[in-house]
Amino acid sequence: MYPTLADIKANLIIASTDTTDDDLLTTLLSAAVSYAEAYQHLPDGFYEANEMPARTQQGVVMLVTFWYESRDGGAGGFFANSTTAAQQATVAINNLLRLDRDWRV
Repeated sequence: MYPTLADIKANLIIASTDTTDDDLLTTLLSAAVSYAEAYQHLPDGFYEANEMPARTQQGVVMLVTFWYESRDGGAGGFFANSTTAAQQATVAINNLLRLDRDWRV
């Protein structure tokens, strides 16, 4: 249906046996799926019953990764050397989510 905790840990290069941040990652994943549904104008819980497109899955993984790496208030990961890291990450994620957006009025 949508990315799993294992997918998120693989993207973050966290060993599958390391359960230290599982609760945090699960919470972030839930929030990212909710964000995707709202951004795409879909009802809450839509992706629990419907297949999540690959582009949206990648956006959700990127969003969880960014939130996790930036949880101390800084911008980490790929965008760490940029003063506009949060903006760049948000634009990239929203561009992926926009591709599967429900545009009906």
